[in-house]
Amino acid sequence: MILLHETFQIVHGGLDEFEDAYWREVAPRVRALDGVEPLWFLRQRTGIEGEFAIALTALRAGEDLGAYTRWMSGDQGAVWRAQAGRLTHGFQRKALMAAPWSPFNEWDELQPILEIGYDKRRMFMEDTGWPYVRVADYVDFQRREYWEPLQQWATTGAAILKLWGFFLVAPGTGHRPEAIFLQEVLDDRALERLIGEPEVYDPNTFPGSYMVQGLTYRDQWRSRLMVAAPPRG
Repeated sequence: MILLHETFQIVHGGLDEFEDAYWREVAPRVRALDGVEPLWFLRQRTGIEGEFAIALTALRAGEDLGAYTRWMSGDQGAVWRAQAGRLTHGFQRKALMAAPWSPFNEWDELQPILEIGYDKRRMFMEDTGWPYVRVADYVDFQRREYWEPLQQWATTGAAILKLWGFFLVAPGTGHRPEAIFLQEVLDDRALERLIGEPEVYDPNTFPGSYMVQGLTYRDQWRSRLMVAAPPRG
């Protein structure tokens, strides 16, 4: 399975109109394609990057990515391309594939995602790292030092985050090796304490040690907090 990751830099004040156009012109049409499923539309209104949105679409296989691309670049996608061009000043598309130990490897895993309701606000954290070591070593580090401790936290009922997937950029669709965590924030206040009061955490123990050890694998890290827009149609 492939996760299509599209990032849009939105013109100032245009985010609401852009989202309306996405749900009207893109989501229902690509949902009609076999093997294509829009999953999340994530929004950020504030921050040093300005207004931007991330659209995440599941694709069953490579041929389904081809069908999506043909729709997007052909006559049927012309209205959307015109609207998106008017409302954005930057765009990037990447194809992602889940690490072997990560959730989100099989098409059948989508159903629990699609069945989750939007009766309350849903916040996501997207963390991106650019390793300078072998990608396989970085993937193993993330499994050992992040995924497995996160699973242990989940069994105690004290989990702050739910990991939906750990993804690698498919060859040929990125500028350099890149890995992305997609996580949902389960406890806003606990996350605020983790971010706002780091002095209470021992840097030699989890979670402080994870960030320190990460410097031996990556030279750049970016974290974004995004709000998931309720799906329409």
